[in-house]
Amino acid sequence: MACRKVFSALQPRERSCSQHSLAEVFNTLTKLSFKWRGEPFQGVEFLQFLQREMNVVPLAAQDYVEAATSVAMQGLGGAMIYDALLLQCARKVNAETIYTWNVRHFQRLAPDLAGRIRTP
Repeated sequence: MACRKVFSALQPRERSCSQHSLAEVFNTLTKLSFKWRGEPFQGVEFLQFLQREMNVVPLAAQDYVEAATSVAMQGLGGAMIYDALLLQCARKVNAETIYTWNVRHFQRLAPDLAGRIRTP
Protein backbone atom coordinates (compact mmCIF):
# COMPACT_ATOMS: atom_id res chain seq x y z
CA MET A 1 0.00 0.00 0.00
CA ALA A 2 2.86 2.40 0.79
CA CYS A 3 4.37 1.85 -2.66
CA ARG A 4 1.06 2.54 -4.36
CA LYS A 5 0.68 5.77 -2.37
CA VAL A 6 4.11 7.03 -3.44
CA PHE A 7 3.55 5.93 -7.04
CA SER A 8 0.18 7.67 -7.22
CA ALA A 9 1.55 10.90 -5.76
CA LEU A 10 4.04 11.29 -8.62
CA GLN A 11 3.47 12.21 -12.24
CA PRO A 12 4.69 9.71 -14.86
CA ARG A 13 7.60 12.00 -15.82
CA GLU A 14 8.70 11.96 -12.16
CA ARG A 15 8.85 8.14 -11.97
CA SER A 16 11.79 6.14 -13.28
CA CYS A 17 12.89 2.55 -13.21
CA SER A 18 15.76 0.68 -14.75
CA GLN A 19 15.00 -1.22 -17.93
CA HIS A 20 16.20 -4.48 -16.40
CA SER A 21 13.57 -4.03 -13.67
CA LEU A 22 10.90 -4.91 -16.21
CA ALA A 23 12.32 -8.44 -16.43
CA GLU A 24 12.50 -8.67 -12.64
CA VAL A 25 8.85 -7.58 -12.33
CA PHE A 26 7.74 -10.10 -14.94
CA ASN A 27 9.65 -12.87 -13.16
CA THR A 28 8.14 -12.01 -9.80
CA LEU A 29 4.57 -11.72 -11.08
CA THR A 30 4.61 -14.99 -13.01
CA LYS A 31 6.72 -17.36 -10.91
CA LEU A 32 5.11 -20.36 -9.29
CA SER A 33 6.26 -19.59 -5.74
CA PHE A 34 4.62 -16.14 -5.61
CA LYS A 35 1.42 -16.10 -3.51
CA TRP A 36 -0.44 -14.34 -6.32
CA ARG A 37 0.79 -15.85 -9.53
CA GLY A 38 -0.38 -14.06 -12.62
CA GLU A 39 -0.68 -15.56 -16.03
CA PRO A 40 2.18 -14.60 -18.36
CA PHE A 41 0.03 -12.23 -20.42
CA GLN A 42 -1.08 -10.47 -17.23
CA GLY A 43 2.62 -9.92 -16.54
CA VAL A 44 3.03 -8.46 -20.03
CA GLU A 45 0.04 -6.15 -19.49
CA PHE A 46 1.58 -4.90 -16.26
CA LEU A 47 4.89 -4.21 -18.03
CA GLN A 48 2.97 -2.24 -20.67
CA PHE A 49 1.35 -0.23 -17.86
CA LEU A 50 4.77 0.49 -16.32
CA GLN A 51 6.15 1.50 -19.70
CA ARG A 52 3.32 4.05 -20.10
CA GLU A 53 3.50 5.31 -16.52
CA MET A 54 7.26 5.55 -15.96
CA ASN A 55 10.46 6.68 -17.55
CA VAL A 56 12.15 3.35 -18.32
CA VAL A 57 15.89 4.00 -18.24
CA PRO A 58 18.20 1.84 -20.33
CA LEU A 59 21.66 1.15 -19.03
CA ALA A 60 24.70 0.93 -21.30
CA ALA A 61 27.44 -1.65 -20.97
CA GLN A 62 29.61 0.93 -19.21
CA ASP A 63 26.86 1.44 -16.60
CA TYR A 64 26.99 -2.29 -15.84
CA VAL A 65 30.76 -2.17 -15.49
CA GLU A 66 30.57 0.85 -13.17
CA ALA A 67 27.89 -0.84 -11.04
CA ALA A 68 29.93 -4.03 -10.80
CA THR A 69 33.02 -2.01 -9.92
CA SER A 70 31.20 -0.26 -7.08
CA VAL A 71 30.10 -3.63 -5.70
CA ALA A 72 33.55 -5.21 -6.10
CA MET A 73 35.32 -2.27 -4.43
CA GLN A 74 33.41 -3.11 -1.27
CA GLY A 75 34.33 -6.78 -1.47
CA LEU A 76 30.77 -7.70 -2.34
CA GLY A 77 29.27 -9.72 -5.15
CA GLY A 78 26.24 -11.74 -6.05
CA ALA A 79 22.82 -10.15 -5.98
CA MET A 80 24.19 -6.81 -4.73
CA ILE A 81 24.78 -6.04 -8.41
CA TYR A 82 21.03 -5.60 -8.86
CA ASP A 83 20.87 -2.88 -6.22
CA ALA A 84 23.94 -1.25 -7.76
CA LEU A 85 22.25 -1.24 -11.18
CA LEU A 86 19.21 0.49 -9.74
CA LEU A 87 21.47 3.08 -8.17
CA GLN A 88 23.22 3.57 -11.51
CA CYS A 89 19.81 4.25 -13.03
CA ALA A 90 19.07 6.78 -10.29
CA ARG A 91 22.32 8.56 -11.08
CA LYS A 92 21.50 8.69 -14.80
CA VAL A 93 18.22 10.50 -14.16
CA ASN A 94 19.54 12.49 -11.18
CA ALA A 95 16.72 11.13 -9.01
CA GLU A 96 15.58 13.39 -6.19
CA THR A 97 14.38 10.43 -4.14
CA ILE A 98 15.25 6.76 -4.40
CA TYR A 99 12.62 4.46 -2.90
CA THR A 100 13.56 0.99 -1.73
CA TRP A 101 12.85 -1.51 1.01
CA ASN A 102 16.64 -2.18 1.15
CA VAL A 103 17.76 1.21 2.46
CA ARG A 104 20.81 -0.18 4.24
CA HIS A 105 22.09 -1.99 1.13
CA PHE A 106 21.51 1.02 -1.09
CA GLN A 107 23.22 3.43 1.31
CA ARG A 108 26.17 1.08 1.64
CA LEU A 109 26.56 0.86 -2.13
CA ALA A 110 26.02 4.57 -2.74
CA PRO A 111 27.05 6.75 0.19
CA ASP A 112 26.96 9.72 -2.21
CA LEU A 113 23.20 9.17 -2.62
CA ALA A 114 22.44 8.20 1.00
CA GLY A 115 20.43 11.36 1.72
CA ARG A 116 18.06 10.59 -1.16
CA ILE A 117 17.39 6.95 -0.25
CA ARG A 118 14.26 6.12 1.76
CA THR A 119 11.44 3.65 2.15
CA PRO A 120 8.05 4.37 0.56
